Amino acid sequence: MVAVPQQRRPIELRRAQIDFVQLQRSKLFGFHKTTYREAGLNVSDREKTILDCLERFDLCGGVDEVARTISVFVEEIAADTLLDHLTRMDNQALTQRLGLILERLSTLQAVDEDLTAAIARLVGEHTYPLDPHGPDEGHVDARWHVRENTDVLREL
Repeated sequence: MVAVPQQRRPIELRRAQIDFVQLQRSKLFGFHKTTYREAGLNVSDREKTILDCLERFDLCGGVDEVARTISVFVEEIAADTLLDHLTRMDNQALTQRLGLILERLSTLQAVDEDLTAAIARLVGEHTYPLDPHGPDEGHVDARWHVRENTDVLREL
């Protein structure tokens, strides 16, 4: 998948299909330049990739799969970078979902407590479902204002 500022149709390149995901220009950040087979590419850093996947988990296997991915990389996350990217993303639902997932993961593995505390300071009053495509039921977490309508730790 390739993030682009304007909508484009998928293309096929040999045996691979390249899908283009339109992002607002303000969300095209958090990448580094690299070279692959003599072609220059911009590749998102780990922190931005996590946020992009959590924001558009419909493209990444669902919120459960994104939570599993976060669990794999949580100890390698640069907290300052993640927080900077998170505030630049300007998405309250994303912020609150990330906080909930990190807090739930902290029961299973080491998660930077300062990171979750910093994310908690960004929480708004509106309640969001963990999975917007899930049922309209489930426990509402008081700290994160997220309706737990799916169990993200089920398969971790």
